Amino acid sequence: MKYRDSDEECGGCGSTAVERARNRTGALHGLSDCPHCGATKCCLCDLGDDVECGNCDPGEDE
Repeated sequence: MKYRDSDEECGGCGSTAVERARNRTGALHGLSDCPHCGATKCCLCDLGDDVECGNCDPGEDE
């Protein structure tokens, strides 16, 4: 998973940079974009690129 450093709030869960920094030691703490819908997601709400995020349209199959 590749995350970019950012002080912005996560568009998926609303976490701040400070909240993400409190995540597990050694874990990545930035933001990335969902490959399915393009929404911003973070290390706290990201389920992986092979899974749609909370912002994806439910029930939409590709």
